[in-house]
Amino acid sequence: MAYGGVDLHKRYSYVARTSDEGEILAQERAEHNPKELEAFVGSLDRDDRIAVEATGNWYYFYELLEEKAPNISLAHPLKTRVIAEARVKTDKIDSTILAHLLRADLLPETHIGGLRFLQDIELRSCYRQAVDGYLRIIERLSVSLQEISHEIDQIAEINEQAQLLMSMPGIGCSTNILLGEGLMYLKTIGGLFSIFLTVSLIYTASASDVRTEIEITDLVIANSALSYEVAEDLQVGDKQYTDRDYTWIVLPDYLVGLKWIRTANDDKKNPDVEISFRIDVEAYVYILWIARDPAEQDWLQDNYTLLEGDEVGSTDEALKVFRSNEPFAAGEAKTYDANTIIGMYLIVLEATGGVQAVEPSNKLSVTWGKLKKS
Repeated sequence: MAYGGVDLHKRYSYVARTSDEGEILAQERAEHNPKELEAFVGSLDRDDRIAVEATGNWYYFYELLEEKAPNISLAHPLKTRVIAEARVKTDKIDSTILAHLLRADLLPETHIGGLRFLQDIELRSCYRQAVDGYLRIIERLSVSLQEISHEIDQIAEINEQAQLLMSMPGIGCSTNILLGEGLMYLKTIGGLFSIFLTVSLIYTASASDVRTEIEITDLVIANSALSYEVAEDLQVGDKQYTDRDYTWIVLPDYLVGLKWIRTANDDKKNPDVEISFRIDVEAYVYILWIARDPAEQDWLQDNYTLLEGDEVGSTDEALKVFRSNEPFAAGEAKTYDANTIIGMYLIVLEATGGVQAVEPSNKLSVTWGKLKKS
């Protein structure tokens, strides 16, 4: 029987194997492609024991191994402190430590439910994300329709027919715009279809762009020689820091898919670091801060609000979410030091534009005139 430790990543894994006596039998990298994964699974014996650290894609790796080597242990990432606190961290070291902990029965494990239980969890997660996305679209659609209603009010104020109709009880701006030039068409199926088509187009235009794109440029890290980078499409499984192999395992739905800045964890003790960048549209800034740190920095407390109950999970440890009190205007934005021994923060940006307002190309009277001729 052999003991295996798997340092699992998105596109590859690093595997270490030891004997009962602790002798290292193999240390190798396995790419996540069908050929190499099949070769890795084929090399296992049924009585081998495997330790896998819980990351965003552990579930699929578990399914791949369980038929050939059913003795799989899922390592609790926050409790495996010997890895998290290691001075020198590499894939080879992490996977070897997992194998040794498993061999010595010292591995802090996370419970793995049955297959049906895991599928239920995945289904509920997908359902929740779908419902949350639907509710966000409805909310933004409501805002867009309010903007359209305001434009109709402005048109009605300068329209003589509208002013006359508004003198009738129960007739408001929106109703009189429709009645003012379309009353005769309400009596015909063609008129009803025209109104239906107009409203449908408004809904379609409002829902066509749920999230405004944002460009992050001119990223400058003052008073630090470490590497930072702009990252696209925040997702579970992404690497957390530029200088660590931690990955995201839990993200609130409103952060998924946003652009973000991957920072360097070694800057956590730097009291002079300044992070500046340019954004092309107005945007809210989210700061992901290590949860067990008191977060007493003046720049953070004065300009950001903690979102109570929201938490981000990583293979390192949990982070809390702060949101800027006001959106940053297009142009330069800055954040400052973490100055803590616990961990560096991450930056996520969300444009305030949301759904784009529908801009009518002509007055409604012109639109109705076109409908009359059609």
